[in-house]
Amino acid sequence: MAYLSPVVLVLGLLVISCLVGLITPFALKLNAQQDLWWALWTIVLPQAALDAIIGGAVYWLINSHFRLEQWVSEDRI
Repeated sequence: MAYLSPVVLVLGLLVISCLVGLITPFALKLNAQQDLWWALWTIVLPQAALDAIIGGAVYWLINSHFRLEQWVSEDRI
């Protein structure tokens, strides 16, 4: 089992959330006054940052509370 660091997890969540969030501007059917950049800066990027922060915090809490490294090493025995 590979070790997943919190930094890699947060960056991965940020990238994945941005990619999935690109569906949002097309679903909103923006008019001429609201362009793609508006949707990216006001919807997609803040949501991706929030997803990454929450995901990293949950991973950190679980990792510090349950000591995942100990569980991984016990499974290998």
